[in-house]
Amino acid sequence: MLSKITPLRALTAVGLVGMFVLGSCGSNSTTGSTATVPAPTSVSMMSIQGKAGTLISELYAQALESQGIRVARRAPAPDLPAAMTRLQNGDADITFTYTDTLYTFLQADLATPSTLVAGANLTDQINAIGEVLNENVLALPPASAQRGGLIACTKAAADDKKLTKLSELGRVADGLTLGATKEFEGDSPFSAANFTQVYGGEFKEIVTLSAADVAIKLTAAEIDCGAFPALDGTVPEGVVALTDDRAFVPRDAVLPLVAKSMTQLGVTDILNRVSQALTTDGLITMMGAVETGGRSAEVVAGSFLTATGLSQKAGD
Repeated sequence: MLSKITPLRALTAVGLVGMFVLGSCGSNSTTGSTATVPAPTSVSMMSIQGKAGTLISELYAQALESQGIRVARRAPAPDLPAAMTRLQNGDADITFTYTDTLYTFLQADLATPSTLVAGANLTDQINAIGEVLNENVLALPPASAQRGGLIACTKAAADDKKLTKLSELGRVADGLTLGATKEFEGDSPFSAANFTQVYGGEFKEIVTLSAADVAIKLTAAEIDCGAFPALDGTVPEGVVALTDDRAFVPRDAVLPLVAKSMTQLGVTDILNRVSQALTTDGLITMMGAVETGGRSAEVVAGSFLTATGLSQKAGD
């Protein structure tokens, strides 16, 4: 279990709910001019086990390296409690988790979790995290990218029913077939029962498939829509991902966590620029390249940073 949590007095002032503006290299950010990182600087990065963890860590690590910072990649932590303990103990300088995941973890760890209430929105979650996070750890602004789950439909079904968001799907679900994994039958937020509760629709039929078969059958138009874990990398090209406009899946955004000492090294500015550029669609595409495209996380991360201009050294 996480060691005693103490208030982080200065965290709210960091402006966690604000996003840094992604500009061209060398331009000012919302916190001032692009950081000039003292050399030599070395930091340690730790991911949490899993392919998504490896990919996201590589994005942040390679961005730091492109600015002349040496990054030591620590062995992945098996889970969030282990990652938090190692971060607090100084075994790593940087790791990441997700907003709802950390919020839930901290809520369970507090003796009197009155600060952390169930059903809080993303902004309230981040503010509450800032109040109770260990004083040696800093949560940076979350990335635009969120995990959790998504529903996508064939282009033919989306065009025919004029679907762009889940509230529209809810009104016509009784005429459509959905492919989903067995987990979608459970009681988690990303489930058929919660979809019906939030959006009011029930699908004509739900076909239970493996994640890979959901993608295959959706591509072949053998089902109208498919339910996908957002970071599983199996969402096929050419389908229409529908916007979760009533947040039936928690807003579990990618959230970098750093040792407080990192703020003196100019590291946080670099991490924030990566977070701003990292979208849900972009992360799903990258996971697809790793999972089904057979590319390494290192190569995929490097391609993303090059395409977004984040691999260019500041001032060049």
